[in-house]
Parts: sequence; C-alpha cells; structure tokens
Amino acid sequence: DAQAGTLNDLHGRDPALFREAGISRVIGLLEPGEALGEFASLRSGRLQGDRLAAAVRGEGITAAWIFDDENAGYALARLAELGIRVPEDLTLIGFDGLPIGEAFSPPLTTISVPVAEMVRQVIAILSQPTPPSAPHTHVFTPRLVERRSHGAPPAAASA
Repeated sequence: DAQAGTLNDLHGRDPALFREAGISRVIGLLEPGEALGEFASLRSGRLQGDRLAAAVRGEGITAAWIFDDENAGYALARLAELGIRVPEDLTLIGFDGLPIGEAFSPPLTTISVPVAEMVRQVIAILSQPTPPSAPHTHVFTPRLVERRSHGAPPAAASA
C-alpha cells in the first residue's frame, strides 16, 4: 500500500488508475519494515527528501507529491542540500494549501482543501432537528495553488 511504497492498494483504488495517470511508483512514508514515527516533522521531511533524491538520481523520477505542506517544506530544504533543484530536476507538490508554502524556497505548489466549507457543511448537517435517515454524501473540490515548485519534466524542458 502507499505506506509501504507500492501500488498494491492505494486506499482501495485500482492500481491501474494510477498507472494510467503515469504514476508508476510510490515512495512511501514508510518503507517495508519501518516503524511508524512522527508524520509532519523535520525528521520525516528530510527522510522524504533523501528518498526523493535517490529516486531522481537512480530512477529518473521527475515529479512527486508529499502528503502535507510541512513535510514538503522540509523535503525542499533537504533536496537543495543534496543538489536536487526544484522544479528544474523535480516537480514537487504539497497538500494542505498552507500559506507558509509561499515562504519555502521555491514557493510550494500545493493542493488546498476547503476546510472552512467542510466545517460549515458538517455543522449544517449536525444542526438539523432530525438527523438524515440515509448516509449523507458531499463532494468537496480541492484547488491547486500554483506557486513555483512545479514545472515541465527535464526531458520536456530541454526539447
């Protein structure tokens, strides 16, 4: 699964969907045999940076998504230490939409989730005098916040 760095079971999704989108490998937060540690921390962000640098150099990886902006910021710093240029060598995108992403070097492109809208929707459902008799489904639309950590793959940029 995603925790172990394979496409076997990414949250119940068919691996073919990821392959069709061009995703061939997942560098997991955890690799096989590793213990679960802190998620958003300097240590985990630097570890993600180390793994991404190795994948860029050894496998030609050109794009990556890190599950939260804080880890992505730590990974950006580590990638720079290791000589991997973002976005020239690697496109990097975070997830959260945190304003602090603007202060990273380069500023972090991120996927922003509408947290305030989500909270309002939950409060509206919970405030109803009678709870819904059927399960309630609502789809929230994330938004891409384009900054400067993404770009064309190196082969496309030099063509």
